[in-house]
Amino acid sequence: MYTERMKIILNGERKMYVCICNGFTEKDVKNAVGLGASSVAGVYKSMDCSPQCGKCGCDIKGMLDEEKSLSAHFGSMKHLAAE
Repeated sequence: MYTERMKIILNGERKMYVCICNGFTEKDVKNAVGLGASSVAGVYKSMDCSPQCGKCGCDIKGMLDEEKSLSAHFGSMKHLAAE
């Protein structure tokens, strides 16, 4: 699981910043994945930015791996439900 870097609470909503340099959050990464980003470079590209210090790359990769794992798990469940 990826590490948490910085959390803030804004209007009652918890936000976890993944990339402090570019100012994007966990939710931004999940949105990028939902729009088709499947790599760290794809996440940056979808947000029209580029890595600065590079420390968030491992966290983004971890989030992508989690999303792929969940997709594979739920995809197999759909297959079983169709039978």
